[in-house]
Amino acid sequence: MQRRHPFIVVLNDAPIMQKEWGRAIAADDVCAVMLLPQGGGGSNPLQVVLQVALIAASIYAPYLAGLTTTLASGAVVASTAGALLSAGVMLAGGLLINALLPPPKAAVAQGREGASPTYTVGAQGNAARLLEAIPVLYGRFRLYPDFAAQPYVENIGNEQFLYQLFCLTQGEIDIDKIRIEDTDITSFGEVQYEVIKPGGAVTLFPDNVVTSDTVQNLELLAANEANAGDGWKGPYVANPANTEANWIAIDFSYQGLFYANDSGGLDALSMTFEVQAQRVDGAGAGAGDWLPIGGETLTMASDKAQVISRRYPVPAGRYQVRVRRVGDKALDSRASNTLYWAGMRAYLPSKSYYGDVTLLAMVIKATNNLNGNTARRVNVLGTRKLPVWDGATWSVPVATRNPAWAIADAFRNTTYGRGLTDKRINLDELLRLAGVWAARGDYCDGVFDTTSTLWDAVTQIARVGRAVPMYYAGVIDVVRTEPKVIREAVFTPHNMVARSFAIDYAFPDVDAADHVVVEYTDPRTWKPAQVPCILQGGTANKAANVQFWGITDRDQAWREGISMAAANRDQRRAVSFTTEMEGNIPRYGGLVAVSHDVPEWGLSGQVEHFDPASGLLRTSEPLQWFGDESHYLALRRRNGSADGPYGVVPGPDEFSCIVAASEDVRRAIYVSDGRRSEPTLYVFGPGERRGLDCVMLAAEPDEDGKVKLRLTNYAPSVHEAEEGGSAPPPAPASLLPGVTAAPVVASVSVVGGSVNGQQTVTATAARGAERYEFEASSDNLTWALLGSATTPSISTTLSVGTWHVRARAIGAMPGPWAYWTGVISEMTMPPPAPTLTLQEAWAGKAVRVNISNARGDFRTIRVWTGGVMRREFNTTNFVIEWTYDDAVASGAVSPEVTFTVLEVNVAGPSAEASITVTNSAPAAPGGTVVQAQSGLALRLVWSTASDAARHYITAPSVGDFPGFTWSGLPNGEPYVDVPLPLGTNGDVVFSIRCVDLWGNSSPTTTVQYQSPPDTGGGD
Repeated sequence: MQRRHPFIVVLNDAPIMQKEWGRAIAADDVCAVMLLPQGGGGSNPLQVVLQVALIAASIYAPYLAGLTTTLASGAVVASTAGALLSAGVMLAGGLLINALLPPPKAAVAQGREGASPTYTVGAQGNAARLLEAIPVLYGRFRLYPDFAAQPYVENIGNEQFLYQLFCLTQGEIDIDKIRIEDTDITSFGEVQYEVIKPGGAVTLFPDNVVTSDTVQNLELLAANEANAGDGWKGPYVANPANTEANWIAIDFSYQGLFYANDSGGLDALSMTFEVQAQRVDGAGAGAGDWLPIGGETLTMASDKAQVISRRYPVPAGRYQVRVRRVGDKALDSRASNTLYWAGMRAYLPSKSYYGDVTLLAMVIKATNNLNGNTARRVNVLGTRKLPVWDGATWSVPVATRNPAWAIADAFRNTTYGRGLTDKRINLDELLRLAGVWAARGDYCDGVFDTTSTLWDAVTQIARVGRAVPMYYAGVIDVVRTEPKVIREAVFTPHNMVARSFAIDYAFPDVDAADHVVVEYTDPRTWKPAQVPCILQGGTANKAANVQFWGITDRDQAWREGISMAAANRDQRRAVSFTTEMEGNIPRYGGLVAVSHDVPEWGLSGQVEHFDPASGLLRTSEPLQWFGDESHYLALRRRNGSADGPYGVVPGPDEFSCIVAASEDVRRAIYVSDGRRSEPTLYVFGPGERRGLDCVMLAAEPDEDGKVKLRLTNYAPSVHEAEEGGSAPPPAPASLLPGVTAAPVVASVSVVGGSVNGQQTVTATAARGAERYEFEASSDNLTWALLGSATTPSISTTLSVGTWHVRARAIGAMPGPWAYWTGVISEMTMPPPAPTLTLQEAWAGKAVRVNISNARGDFRTIRVWTGGVMRREFNTTNFVIEWTYDDAVASGAVSPEVTFTVLEVNVAGPSAEASITVTNSAPAAPGGTVVQAQSGLALRLVWSTASDAARHYITAPSVGDFPGFTWSGLPNGEPYVDVPLPLGTNGDVVFSIRCVDLWGNSSPTTTVQYQSPPDTGGGD
């Protein structure tokens, strides 16, 4: 292995020499590999302070550092700068949260490199991409291959042939179809082709031919023509420097060769040409004599245009060539005998080995079916052949689309990969993942046609299978995001560094992406296509657009997109804390149980004692029991993983519980005594709320032996969302009272609005709601957005018929939908308010109020006294009758009463109508002083009011009159005589009044009594 940075190896606190590095690390050994500080004058302080500790060979990096190869060019480069995956990834359309998996991205060419036309959206065709990447195909894909050599043309028997050599891919390919544009090659009888496997030679035609760009239709002048000179055209160099040609080909053309005779026929004419060649040096200067290599006399009586090619052998070398016409030209206007030097080619020795690539050699004859444009639309549909690992050996290359073997090839290939040995790759895990991906139908179908870092390329391959590559202490592993049940570690405040625990919540805002749109390659058109991925019950207001390299199956694209949408919705908690060396136990993507008292993620502490016989377990902290729920307790094993959970029931006190398991199971439980190993930790809670299940993202060791862990919350919905059913957000892990992250609308109703044909949709207010969304559907399948508002009500217009309406509240996240189903009629408005009038003045034991303009199906009556509603009832009557007995029964006896009325129909209640009525005062009673049998009396005449109740008589004291007070109720007689204790002196004034049933007092009647004068009465 090449050492890229100076470092030392420390074993059990003692540095060891390099010759000792081959020894095996024992179970109790502590091994650290430390980078030595470098620089000292540079601008990057990290070069001085960076130290990386490898504790027990368990540290990992989310991106591989130190692999420097460049994929696709025959070269393949992995960046030396590793970086942890960020929790937020900005994609087109919005912020998409995905803490565990890197976002898929399209291959980006390094520098000014041009991509092949394979992924071109516009017109595709074959091209020569000199000094650029040789494509690498994985899986099944349509290729527009690049030219492996310069195409050239030859003319045989006045027919033109195009010779093309294509490079399909590095490695071997299993070809399904060869086509020109969209037509299968078998439809063209004018085409011959040959597939050359890696290491094979081209046998269909000479494959190393150089065509001159200078020689193009040069007219050869005869000796009797003006400006002919010596007649030679050229010389022109035939082949580049540092090459040797062994054949030279010359093309001639002429527009017929004939003489038009007097009878209208054609007579034959002849033309003669001569070809010479001369060796040249690297600078193009002549080096030797001119050698005649060819010459010919052409004789013909034809008016058809002719193109002929002549190939001449030459000793191997670099040449310049000249051509001239020999003899005179017939200058008569009836003669056609102009000769052109149309082209020149040099044939170099065949390049018998092109490397580990698959070639396609093709000869195309120019016809009406094929021309220069269509001949450069050659494309191939094929599947890459790769070695497959069976657990013991590698197979011969076979056609495969499985991402596992593409990953293995990228790392193992010595031509364009890293060339790693098998022991540097976790082949057992790749074999397992190959089975998972095959069962799911997850394929890797794509082409790397630009240079990229090896790590980026492998990340793209793994991403189509929901996985990422990882680098663990010199071994490449692949970690797939999949359902987890085994917790690799347990962390509580007892094994966290004090004050290191932190939680960050990524709350979605109103502009956050609520669904994902995945772009993939359609296998029918081989053009980009899109599939929307919307969680059930979710909305599709703003998309996060994701472009996937390597996916050609719509179902696979949807599965990945819906998983990303669930992660975006449900994995929004970033947890971090610092621990000791046990932070090196969990691996990237591993499931970790975290319990902490701040967010009340379960209860935790240390096990003080455990008796396997009785099952009694004593804890360092009090246990809290929650009603009738089942409670469970899990323990931390010696290797840091979780043991359990075990069902438990309350013990004799709050610091104990009984493990409800068989004695055999209890005796298998390990609990440390705290002397030979750290005390056993526990997590406890009702059901699954023993703590928060988290997924490992990063482990960052420091020089003090501590490790900072970064995690995100585990969400089963990320894996369940693709199963077709609704994937609910994870249940809360905290024991705190419920926090309404998703506000709940209890119900929704639809009533007519103030305008005919308009309705008002109203939802019950939801705690924690920031806004409300309303949707409607006529078939309960396709839903249309009616609108959104910050208040729980909107106005809308729905046509007559049966409708389904739903509403939900949105707070920190969207809440569930509440539904209403009903019939919208032509008249959906509530009735108008009624008119209330007093039937007659209220002066007795009952009051009656008439209800007119009553348009409802029924009406709601409310009775108020003293500002308090005393009674509410529904009636279909049009008169309100309120009696004294009603008032007594309702506790509403009062001389002033308010009645309110609501008219109600199917659309809802009307506006409220109100009337307040007041009871009239009773008539005043009468009275006189009379002489009764028992003496003087006050004859009280009862009030005539029907609701008159108690009567009162009062008089103040005067002289020897002591005063007087009396009260009584009418007895059915017209009057009553009330005896008076009158004295003999002074005048007395009696006051008489009554109070009715409602509490009204009558006017006061006064009766004056004057005592008779004193006559002396003496003798």
